[in-house]
Amino acid sequence: MERRFSEHASAIQGDDIPTQVGPNSEASCLINITMTCAPPFNIEVEWDDDSGKDRIYQGTLTF
Repeated sequence: MERRFSEHASAIQGDDIPTQVGPNSEASCLINITMTCAPPFNIEVEWDDDSGKDRIYQGTLTF
């Protein structure tokens, strides 16, 4: 199921992730941890770049 970060229960409204990030850059976001929404989070990030190849990163966010 595809879900955008802003739709997730841990998202803080008004803290939008940029739709474009330049080369060798990063984007940060705030998350709201509650008793009903706690780590670990399985994440998947997809992006397009000039190579024309689909790029996907999958991992688990813990802290």
